[in-house]
Amino acid sequence: MSALHKSGQPVLTVTHGSVCRKIKDLALLLPVLGKFVYLEELELADNELAVLPGSLSVLKSLSSLTLSGNPFSDLKPVADSLRTLPALRRLTILPCGPSDLALLSAALPGLDQLNDQSTFCATTRV
Repeated sequence: MSALHKSGQPVLTVTHGSVCRKIKDLALLLPVLGKFVYLEELELADNELAVLPGSLSVLKSLSSLTLSGNPFSDLKPVADSLRTLPALRRLTILPCGPSDLALLSAALPGLDQLNDQSTFCATTRV
């Protein structure tokens, strides 16, 4: 786990390597992550997260989240957890099929970007 500053914004990258094991349960890290009150970007790619905790609301400032490469089998509960992030604007979660993208877009109307593409649609945002 490393804390960085990217373009002046607080960033936290949680990685695995030969020393660290892949993260399987984010709930165990939430008390620590919650202490980063100004954390805006969190990268949790390529871990072993199959589910997310029911509430991620301790990450009040989190606006960008990367979850790509995790073995989520059902994105509905993931979307429910992500709804508890009030500041979330960018989400990267690959691989993700068309029906999953539709589910996430509908569940998270505050997103500006989903998988590096704008979620703006004139028919849904007037």
